[in-house]
Amino acid sequence: QQTRYGNCFDVITGDFAPYADYLLPKLLLQPIVENAIYHGMAALGRRGEIRIRFEPLEDGMLDILIEDSGRGMTREQVERIFSDAEKNAVKNDERGMVSIGLQNVRQRIKQFYGPGCSLYVRSREGIGTTVEVIIRDKQKINGASAQEE
Repeated sequence: QQTRYGNCFDVITGDFAPYADYLLPKLLLQPIVENAIYHGMAALGRRGEIRIRFEPLEDGMLDILIEDSGRGMTREQVERIFSDAEKNAVKNDERGMVSIGLQNVRQRIKQFYGPGCSLYVRSREGIGTTVEVIIRDKQKINGASAQEE
């Protein structure tokens, strides 16, 4: 992606090693990072940054934050991301791309990890966007304990 977009951004990844036991379905984070590049960094006009951080929460939960210093979005744009999914009215963006990636990721998180896990988006126009993915430890998925596995 850096070659495609002219090496206009840096990616900084936090240490995931302490959380290696967490199950993460394939391609769960890829659409989020791709959106940060495509919607946040492309045509930004300055060098940008994408940070991926991991923060432990209570009860075996993990907060994965994908933050970009890109174009950001208005409150209305953020609200539309999920309201269109609920209405089954997926629309093309300004470049003609269909935007269903975050909707699909949110649905996969809820199905795989259960209650309390989801995806959240915060953004400020001209400053950047943060996508927060909250997952649970594999030992607590579907109420299973370490002894039951």
